[in-house]
Amino acid sequence: MAREQYVVIREGAGWRIAFSGSLYGRYATVAEATRVAIETAAKAGEAGLKAEVLVEGDDGFYRTAWAEGVYAV
Repeated sequence: MAREQYVVIREGAGWRIAFSGSLYGRYATVAEATRVAIETAAKAGEAGLKAEVLVEGDDGFYRTAWAEGVYAV
């Protein structure tokens, strides 16, 4: 089964959520965008889908913030 990926990315001075080839929302902080992405991914998980949230770091690399109900440190 494929895993749904919600990716929090920087866009200009703000943040967006990339999912399935589209960008969603406009958030002032990475924390706000990450919270929304996790809430959305959790709903996908409740529907029986595997899901994860990745967040773009200042270094340009992505880290897992949440995967299948578990928050990453």
